[in-house]
Amino acid sequence: MICTYSDCIVKFNNDYGIRKAIDSGTLFKVEPGIYSTKQYWDELSVILCKYPNSVFTMQSAWYYHGLSDEVPDRYFIASPRDGLKMVDSRVRQHFISKHIFDVGLTMLDYQGTRLRVYDKERMLIELIRNRNKIPFDYYKEIIGHYRDKVQDLNVALIDKYLQCFERREKLGNTIQLEVF
Repeated sequence: MICTYSDCIVKFNNDYGIRKAIDSGTLFKVEPGIYSTKQYWDELSVILCKYPNSVFTMQSAWYYHGLSDEVPDRYFIASPRDGLKMVDSRVRQHFISKHIFDVGLTMLDYQGTRLRVYDKERMLIELIRNRNKIPFDYYKEIIGHYRDKVQDLNVALIDKYLQCFERREKLGNTIQLEVF
């Protein structure tokens, strides 16, 4: 189990107790402020512990939803536009306007880990919004997966989400042409 320094203080009473647990092998230091009760840990669990309110987006979300076979080289995390900058080389942070930050937010079970991630419908809109910023082959791969899973998409939800975005008509037309 991954835990923070605060969690360890509660469990081991003080800094001395934490050091004793590390020396005895019942606790392992992962990085400053993050500890594990297991000798080997999952990096995704560390990211979730370090950034508990993180929302996975872009390449991470497409991968976790099974819309891409390419494992992202970093964790793509969305934050509110006025949020603090994450200083972590493993994370690529995307600042999102507050009025659309919660649109499409859902929980996803990925290999036994609960993730806060945007749903497939929101990620389709993000794909179309950002199509000029991602490699063409990658874009075509994801669009192909969306076409294969078109029956699983909630069209009413896409229309509802589009109402929150600027250029909603253009985005809707592009989605209609590319996917449906």
